[in-house]
Amino acid sequence: MSPTDLNSLLLPLDDLSPEEAFDMGRKVYAKMFSIKGIRGSVQTWHGEEVVFFADRYDHAFKTSPDRARRAYSKTEVSFARIERMPWIREILEGRVPDTECRQVPNDSGQWQPPKYLVLAWEYSYIIWLNGLRDGSWKFSSAYPTTTEDMRRYTKRSSTVWKREKENAP
Repeated sequence: MSPTDLNSLLLPLDDLSPEEAFDMGRKVYAKMFSIKGIRGSVQTWHGEEVVFFADRYDHAFKTSPDRARRAYSKTEVSFARIERMPWIREILEGRVPDTECRQVPNDSGQWQPPKYLVLAWEYSYIIWLNGLRDGSWKFSSAYPTTTEDMRRYTKRSSTVWKREKENAP
């Protein structure tokens, strides 16, 4: 199996309004992550379970129209996040080289409960996961960002796993 070219997996959203893109994305999210009722899950390439909750969709695929003033006001549909949704599964299942998972301090600066950041360096793309009590991980959000932000996010972090070019399928 050869590594996945993530750009070939972008969802086609060009002719859709924000509402249409958001509704289509919700259906893709439910199907892609096998959501039955309120949750679904996928297995990572190293054996961890990542849980996807139906109610997490709004948080993950909207953004703030003014991040400087209202970073947590998620009212704007993010086409960039929705079109890259298929990347999440490909990265977590290990089909993308030059990726890694880092444990980072949570929002209060503590290490518990654990918070994880999965980075796809070549694509400047990140996936945020939160640790659950049963040892599984909960999907929080995923989006394209800058390499500078990726480096800043990983300053106080420790490596959980790394998928280098030579050990990708």
